[in-house]
Amino acid sequence: MADLFDSVVDESKVYKGAGRVVYGLATDDGGPSFPTKIEDVIDPSTFVLASGWTDIGATTRDGVKVTRTVEMEEGVETDQLAASILKGYPKKWEGQASFTWLHTDVDSLKIAFEADDPSAVAGSEGDQKELKFGSPTSLTERQLCVIQRHSRTNKYRMVALRRVIKSAEEIELAFQSEDATKVAMSFDLLADTEQAVGENFGSVFEMTSAV
Repeated sequence: MADLFDSVVDESKVYKGAGRVVYGLATDDGGPSFPTKIEDVIDPSTFVLASGWTDIGATTRDGVKVTRTVEMEEGVETDQLAASILKGYPKKWEGQASFTWLHTDVDSLKIAFEADDPSAVAGSEGDQKELKFGSPTSLTERQLCVIQRHSRTNKYRMVALRRVIKSAEEIELAFQSEDATKVAMSFDLLADTEQAVGENFGSVFEMTSAV
């Protein structure tokens, strides 16, 4: 007997599972070219990252969020109509990638604190690293990718973001006896003005067949 919901649910289109977050420098700063396929970032068989890409590492169970928002024109009011005209056009597109980071070693904090590379220092009890941070007048631009594997079909998808910079939000390190120290991170999406308006923020890649 036919049912209202026959052929409505397609499990191959339902993704769940953790995201692997990787980043690279901006191409103009010596980073990799923006990917044209998943394999430009990671080998789906060996899971080895391509040259120029680095893992963010562990995040909390809240996972990784990529948001995309648009601000619309409010329109123009007239005496002759009870409704605004010239309304409903996009005014500004924005977006963010955010996660709570569990890696808080000095090499990771370099990104969170917008600092230069840590330097080695000699300590009385073994080697140490020093991370100096201050008040830089510009933020580091990066490329960012979030990779996810379908939990059943073994297909992969990847959200690739052309330009991101650290968001202007508070960085907090909590030192607690019970919980791991973590840091909430978010990156603002920037449009790449050298690209067409239909592709200037990034791309989503999805495998059509399993590895």
